[in-house]
Amino acid sequence: MIKLADQTKFFEKSEPVLQKVTFVIFEYSLILTTMIGFIELKNDIGILKDLQMMMIEILSCEEMQTQNKIEKLFSFFEKISISSNFSIYEAFLRLFAHISIFFNVAQNYQRRQLIFNEILKELISKHSLKTIFHQSTLFFIFKLNRHFLLFFIEEGIIDMSIIETQFSYVNRSNDLLFLFFMPEIQKTNPKLYQEQKEKFEMMNYRPNNTENNSNKVLTIYEKTNSAIRKETHSPKKTS
Repeated sequence: MIKLADQTKFFEKSEPVLQKVTFVIFEYSLILTTMIGFIELKNDIGILKDLQMMMIEILSCEEMQTQNKIEKLFSFFEKISISSNFSIYEAFLRLFAHISIFFNVAQNYQRRQLIFNEILKELISKHSLKTIFHQSTLFFIFKLNRHFLLFFIEEGIIDMSIIETQFSYVNRSNDLLFLFFMPEIQKTNPKLYQEQKEKFEMMNYRPNNTENNSNKVLTIYEKTNSAIRKETHSPKKTS
């Protein structure tokens, strides 16, 4: 039978070895974790590259090929389980918003906007976009494309309060936001509408003819937004 003193000596002698073994295991685990992380990152980059190429193909192809390429994208959403991978999902939305601005040209604008809307509807109906992303997150991702914001409002994904909150910040870009969402603001928050309208008039016109200035604001809206909105959004929902 091994004496207690002998056991103590054994562990004392073994301790440095055990420490080294423990360190090697820890170091190997760290390397393995890093490798796994790198592999996952590389895989994610590959997925985003594929998504980008699919989007560009959809927007650049002949009209008769469009639907087939859209279906290919939808199948890829299922394949990668996009709703189960938050980082991929959010990165795709940012990529989506960026591409929409890049392809924001007059030629085929209406067709492309309808394509964007179809893809967003797929994400809403089958990939839990509304429940996965907070309204404020969607606003900041898509704020440079006001048509998407209007689409989300129409679909009940974001609330007009998100838009209205922006006017509490001093920002010249809010003029464009106000002009675009004039009908919605006037309907949901008449007081804010009047405040922003007066502020816009004060910042852009001489305060010598209020009635004339008001007409100018409405004229600017008609010239910059009304026609495009009628082409790309439901008349019933934007009236």
